[in-house]
Amino acid sequence: MTKQESILQQMTCEYLSLNNIFYFSIPNEHWNISFAALNALKKRGMVPGMPDLAILKNQKIYFMEFKSDKGKLTRQQIIIIEYLREHGYDVAVVHNFDEVIDTLKILWKIIK
Repeated sequence: MTKQESILQQMTCEYLSLNNIFYFSIPNEHWNISFAALNALKKRGMVPGMPDLAILKNQKIYFMEFKSDKGKLTRQQIIIIEYLREHGYDVAVVHNFDEVIDTLKILWKIIK
């Protein structure tokens, strides 16, 4: 995750908190660990490519992936996002805070 993506995720979490929306992060970035440690995480349920944030509202779960202005989804992220969408989950890939707000208010209608 780039610094820009990290800041965008933090801003989103603060905004969700201010609006009393429950969320949790899905930390799947483990670039500086051994192969054995990575395998251990996978055995405990870590799935590479999962979106960065899960948002729970109205008995539904929404997923949000944060990307910088020039950021692109990895092949694994594309596979996971397509799978989630095919199974009825809402997934948004956002590049700036305006897109976050539009997604939450207009697309998902979970914040008024």
